[in-house]
Amino acid sequence: MVSFYVFLVVLATVSSGFGQDNDNEPSCATVKTAYRQKRLTDSDVPQWAVKGDDLRICPKDNGKQCCSQQMEDRFAVFASEDFDKAVSSKVSEMRRQFHLQEKAFNAHFQSLIKESHESLDAYFKKVYVHYYSQNSKIFSDFYAELMKYYEGDSSSDMKTILNKLFKILMQKMFQIMHARFQFSNSYLECIPKHMDQLKPFGNYPETLTSELRSVLIFAKALTKALDDVHDVFIMLENSISSKDCQDQLIKLKYCSWCKALTSLKPCHQFCMDVHKGCLADIAKVNNQWQRYLAAVNELFEKLSGVYNIEIILSKAHIKMSFAIMNFQEPTVVKAVEERVFQVCGNPELTKRSTDDFFLEGNNRQRRENDAALPKKSADVTLESLKTDFKAVMKMADNFWTSLPDMLCSDIAAEKNKPSECWNGASKGSYSSPDDGENAIEENQAPSVLKASEKLKNIVKMIEEYSNAAVYGDEINIVTTDNEDDDESGSGSGDGSGSSGGSGTNEIPIDADATPTDPINGVDNLDNDDNVVGGGVGGNTQGQSRNSASQTVVGAWLFYSAILLLCSSLVP
Repeated sequence: MVSFYVFLVVLATVSSGFGQDNDNEPSCATVKTAYRQKRLTDSDVPQWAVKGDDLRICPKDNGKQCCSQQMEDRFAVFASEDFDKAVSSKVSEMRRQFHLQEKAFNAHFQSLIKESHESLDAYFKKVYVHYYSQNSKIFSDFYAELMKYYEGDSSSDMKTILNKLFKILMQKMFQIMHARFQFSNSYLECIPKHMDQLKPFGNYPETLTSELRSVLIFAKALTKALDDVHDVFIMLENSISSKDCQDQLIKLKYCSWCKALTSLKPCHQFCMDVHKGCLADIAKVNNQWQRYLAAVNELFEKLSGVYNIEIILSKAHIKMSFAIMNFQEPTVVKAVEERVFQVCGNPELTKRSTDDFFLEGNNRQRRENDAALPKKSADVTLESLKTDFKAVMKMADNFWTSLPDMLCSDIAAEKNKPSECWNGASKGSYSSPDDGENAIEENQAPSVLKASEKLKNIVKMIEEYSNAAVYGDEINIVTTDNEDDDESGSGSGDGSGSSGGSGTNEIPIDADATPTDPINGVDNLDNDDNVVGGGVGGNTQGQSRNSASQTVVGAWLFYSAILLLCSSLVP
């Protein structure tokens, strides 16, 4: 009987070691489960905690480990992939937002030009009736050239475009007002030669030239600035690499597994220190980035304020109508007639003219009043676009220096729980090192320098366009080539665990996509029974099951033997 009780004491002592989970000698069961969820075979993971003398990155002190060197090699791949995907996702989304803004403003400015033409067409049909219908191509050609000017496809400056319009108008109007004469082509060419001195259209040509030039240059500057920054995002996204900070990323996200703390999030400040080190290079563009944002914001304010493109384009047809009416004033008609006949000679007489040009005298004042009522704009206005624009500008504010905080908000523990997190060595509070342990050597990449230079050039372009718009100078408006680039992508990083694409401009991030094993390229399955081995040695699903089965069978045989022994000892 005494021997029976002695046996029970020994059994209790031995059994107490099974399933023990403490900081010094943790159980590795949770690590095996987490490891399998990463699409790797759990044979890399020790059954029980080991000394971990072969570890190169994760800390070896403070007790035994659930890690092996093979696991560290796997962690290097996953840490790099996690970082590159997270950064690429943030940068690609910001790039997409800028592209959407460029598309929205560009579409709105184009629609304003089209609406201005539609307003003129509707009003002139009402006021000038068949005279306009017979000569509507003059205005269609004008607005087509205006669109080309905005899009950067016109070979003419704004003064040339307006001069051409009013030169043709002067010829047509002089013909109609002097219908009793027959004019040759050479005579028609002579008529507008003194238009600048005679000013038959008053000051409206100069006013329209100045106003249309200013608002269209400002409009093009805004869309061009929003579009050109696409290259900056690509340059910086491609310069970001986890290569130089890979060890710190492993310590941040995966060394906690060595202590069987697979669900413990890293301390927020620890996360910030690591990511600031990884992203130190691109943070240097932030000052130039802020200057760019300020310049873009100023462009928008001008277009919606003093140089309001909506007001200018919505009233363009009114000023053109007033210009035509000005030419019909008796004193103007007489002055023009005398000068033309003096310089160009007397044309051949054919038949009597009508008493008036387009307008009936009794209706002139009423129609001038009607013209003061501009056509209502479409639902989309600068005011309606302002909300989204300001939201994007707020998101973009200090974007490159805010990236670490954005990334850590997704993966780090809450700031108000400073001790309930992984500090790089154990569970507990974290303090930033004074010796620059997490700092990365700062050798500024050529792509970062190019991105900074590109931002400077965009700001310079904005200044040049703005000066031209304000002071009435002509400028060569050029087109950009980044059409619909939001649908394509460019890989980030340098191939070190990168999630980059294959040479296109964007990586589509699908939150619902099934993760893939970066080692074996196997789709991640939720069911652990479907795990395909990806560890060193090519272990398979069957090996994993056999290992588990052997453990269960061994435990069953052990306890069965104990029960048989106990039954034999009891009298």
